[in-house]
Amino acid sequence: MTSVNLISRLRSRLNKEEAVQLSHQLLAEKFSLRELIDVTFFEQVQVGFRASWILECVVLSQPQLLQNELDYFVQKFPQVTNRSVRRHFSKLLMWLLEAAKRDENFAQKFWQHDLEPVLTACFDWLIDPQERVAVKVQCMDCIAALSQKYPWAIDELLPTVEYLQHDATPAMQVRARRLLFALRNLNFGI
Repeated sequence: MTSVNLISRLRSRLNKEEAVQLSHQLLAEKFSLRELIDVTFFEQVQVGFRASWILECVVLSQPQLLQNELDYFVQKFPQVTNRSVRRHFSKLLMWLLEAAKRDENFAQKFWQHDLEPVLTACFDWLIDPQERVAVKVQCMDCIAALSQKYPWAIDELLPTVEYLQHDATPAMQVRARRLLFALRNLNFGI
């Protein structure tokens, strides 16, 4: 399958089963993950969203593919403007951060990157009043995890989360309280 064929397919709605099938097809055909990441930036919002959903399905099936394209993912992450794509990218970033906790070899590769643009994007998405709750929650967790390399991020995250709690949805308030508790008491001694 070419990128053009994929884009053509993604112009139509997909259900979950079709998304999984398409991701398996791309894996079987050894479709480039880099090209798939590029399709997530397609100008048509729905195509970008569907491509990011397929990207998530591909990575869920074979996580090492994203680890192999880490440089490109880190480069592209701050450039995401499609709100629907942000949800999947922030989730993938969480997976990478969790992988870095579990795998010492991957952790060395991961932490050697300049992740400050990624961290800045997470803060931007977190404070964006139009951003979806799922993205905000994932960004809070990503920022906390990225503070391992950038300790100053905790100093910024605490007041930001406290402020965001005031007008937040109940789900966001629960996650914010949980994160604040962890930051202050368990993980960081703040």
